[in-house]
Amino acid sequence: MRQAQFKIYDRLLERKNYDTLLKLVEWPELGTLLQEHRRRPIILCMWHSGPIYTVVWACHNLGLPVLAMVGGFRPEMQMGGSVELVSLSKAEQGGQGRALLMKDALQRLEKGHLVLLSADHAEGGRPLSFLGAVQLGSAALPMLAQRSGAAVFPITARCLPGGRRRVELGPELSQSEDVLKAVANYHEQWLQRYPEEIRFDRLKLMARYILENGRLNP
Repeated sequence: MRQAQFKIYDRLLERKNYDTLLKLVEWPELGTLLQEHRRRPIILCMWHSGPIYTVVWACHNLGLPVLAMVGGFRPEMQMGGSVELVSLSKAEQGGQGRALLMKDALQRLEKGHLVLLSADHAEGGRPLSFLGAVQLGSAALPMLAQRSGAAVFPITARCLPGGRRRVELGPELSQSEDVLKAVANYHEQWLQRYPEEIRFDRLKLMARYILENGRLNP
């Protein structure tokens, strides 16, 4: 069922039927996020689970400027408006591109923009124990959080009956001793509650890492 739903949404995305996509998003904690945003800069951390681009669509509905740092994306996913998608993979291939991207993200946070970050970005990431396997976590998250002093919130998206999608904001994790591990733990526990949202492509990546590098120590 999930595979069929994703194909439908992909077709809407390819046809740039954004109005339909945006109307499908529910975000109960929207008011909480807006209150926090008035006080300090915010980094939202998504994970490759469930319909992750629903989080991007939800950010469009906010009407606030958002820099979305994702592993990669197709041209049709750049919807315009208040959200700007940038590719971490492309930046890393460009030598100094990664440093420039981090600098841009810090400047955006200082200006009051939201930064949306793919916390399980696989390129050059840090190995983390995840669902009994190994997941590579974003090296950018701890650096951005430390230098900006931004509040860090995990954010998830899942499918609801009838084709709608719900975006949910997790608890603030900024005070954690290891913010990247705390974000990974939150998403791991979330997937244990909603195992239907596990993505097969990420399971394959985790399995491949174990085959090539072995398991992490507990």
